[in-house]
Amino acid sequence: MAALAIAAGLIVGAAPAHAEETEFTGDVLRLAEVLGALTHLDGLCGGGDGAVWRAKMQALIDAETPQPETRRRYVDVFNRANRTYAALYLGCSDRARAAIDRLLDEGGRVTGRLAHE
Repeated sequence: MAALAIAAGLIVGAAPAHAEETEFTGDVLRLAEVLGALTHLDGLCGGGDGAVWRAKMQALIDAETPQPETRRRYVDVFNRANRTYAALYLGCSDRARAAIDRLLDEGGRVTGRLAHE
């Protein structure tokens, strides 16, 4: 999880002042989804309460300062992913740990793309 925490930190410096409907916005939406899912899974398997992933999401929003409608979309995607993963994963299992690994990998790739835009 440390890899995505570091990678998500990079996005703070990479975000433009106002995102448009671009590939960048799509990547930010996907990163919001990954962070929402990790918020739930970290509470199950990581021993934390997911606060680090919520903080990363807040830092992303703060750094980007999106328009209100875009901000709502980011928050909605984050919350929907959190609820979806809460319904799918009720406890820590091999499947949940595999999901964490996949999400960390994907989050790292998305963050890498965002850092280069």
